[in-house]
Amino acid sequence: MARIWLRAVVLVAAAALLFVVLAACSDGDVPSTRGYDDYARAFCQATAGFAAHYEEVTPRSPWDAVNAQRLVPLWDEFIRALRAADPPKDLASWHRDYLTTLQENADRLRAGNVSAPYDPFDDAPAPPAAAWKLLTEAMQRAPECQRTPVPSPAGGTTTVPVATPTATSAPAVDHSSPSLYLMAGTQSTLSPATAALVDAQLAPVSQDVAGLARIHAWMVSYFRTEPDGGRSIGKTDVNGLVASRTLTGCHDWALVMTALARHFGVPAIMADSAGIQWVEDYRAGRAGGDVGHVFGEFFLAGRWLLVDCTSGLYTLDYDPSNPVIPLSKGAEGKGFYALFQGVDPASYGVSDGQALHARFLDFAARYPGLDIRFPTYSWQPLGGR
Repeated sequence: MARIWLRAVVLVAAAALLFVVLAACSDGDVPSTRGYDDYARAFCQATAGFAAHYEEVTPRSPWDAVNAQRLVPLWDEFIRALRAADPPKDLASWHRDYLTTLQENADRLRAGNVSAPYDPFDDAPAPPAAAWKLLTEAMQRAPECQRTPVPSPAGGTTTVPVATPTATSAPAVDHSSPSLYLMAGTQSTLSPATAALVDAQLAPVSQDVAGLARIHAWMVSYFRTEPDGGRSIGKTDVNGLVASRTLTGCHDWALVMTALARHFGVPAIMADSAGIQWVEDYRAGRAGGDVGHVFGEFFLAGRWLLVDCTSGLYTLDYDPSNPVIPLSKGAEGKGFYALFQGVDPASYGVSDGQALHARFLDFAARYPGLDIRFPTYSWQPLGGR
């Protein structure tokens, strides 16, 4: 249930991304913006109400029929709030279909059906693409739709897993909830100007390997690479990188590629890793500077795949539960170990090269106790080059 609550407290921000999650949208004429701001506020207020009271009604025990029924009043209130909302004309049909789905799932919970979704965004129908675009823009303007922070533990046992970024810990990612990684972070949110430039040069981008190949090919042609010895680690954001047309290393490559994939509706995560040969050399007193790499994880067709955002190599064999990445690069002959993941370095607590180095040292200290299992991955280039 702890994982369920963690999802609930980010529902306010997730509301703005709901329609990206439901990516099977159809294009059409661009509708009028009339009514979108009011509907966005109402939608996010309903979501905030659900998130605010989730912990009060969610039991701290395994999910069963009794626990399912405890959520019913919360679902009923969410449905009531949405019924009171006045959707714009272009979303009226979707609004009705969504309420029908919500009511059906609430009735399943009421009957004690443990297979019923406890997240009201599950099973939602896909909205029209043009209307989605206008609604997400309205949500970005509405103060009711801003991110809801995860509360801190209040002592004793808590169902809220709050991880403070330190040299020894980073917020864990939840690969079972890919929709969470459509939510951009402080360094990976595209400004209107960046989004317009990207749309003009790249759109449409399909939500498949071909779409990732299109993004990577554009990056190769658009950016120049100017290594800076790691001085920019944790300090850049996607808008500054696009404006400068310069990438300083693997953090920048992964940051831009995952941010653009997210912009086009593909859940994406940065995976910051340390070299396995490096840590063995370090522990033996042979290592010099840190050796690591940053990869991108992308959720396509119901599974996560792994991409080396710098070279464009990818594997469909990826097992996100195994942090060992068997790819040799440069001075790293054995492969890499994913230390922490998130939507951007700020999300996993890497603010500069020093913070990253502290994580590497922690990894070296923990290495003897880790279960290092090398998976067998088949790597191929995006675009079949």
